Amino acid sequence: MRPVKCQTFVACARARYVKNNTKRISAVETLKWLDDANLAADVEEVFVVRDAVAHSHLWLAKASWQADGLIFVDSPQKLPQYGDTKLTLSVDMATRTTRRLKLDVFPTRIRRHTAVLAIKQAARVVCFLEGIDRNIAHFSPVHVFLDGGKHVPFYRWVDALQS
Repeated sequence: MRPVKCQTFVACARARYVKNNTKRISAVETLKWLDDANLAADVEEVFVVRDAVAHSHLWLAKASWQADGLIFVDSPQKLPQYGDTKLTLSVDMATRTTRRLKLDVFPTRIRRHTAVLAIKQAARVVCFLEGIDRNIAHFSPVHVFLDGGKHVPFYRWVDALQS
């Protein structure tokens, strides 16, 4: 998840530079400043998942092996010393997913699906910023090289990703 956050952060920092904004604000605040509160809220949820992974949020869970696999006996509880206000506001603790994008924040459920959605959100940010000014970001000509030497435009590659 780190490259997604890094690219989003760098692109937002570049947007502030190109637009002569010298304030030190987060990527999420930058997107709000650029008038896309919905995109900012979605990116905030990607950062919540990133934080859950990077800061190793711990949960207590009582589980039992059943014929159909491992099940929770009780609902897992995040230890109170983990997480922040952003997590509290963004996550439905009953489902252990973010409220808007339904991204998993429970460590053992963070898989390809969550990673693909995070990549798609990062691409949305870059595309949004490219639409404002190509001096901020310009990914339209970028191609992704696949096995066998085939290459496809970056945005088409992102659109084709399946979780």
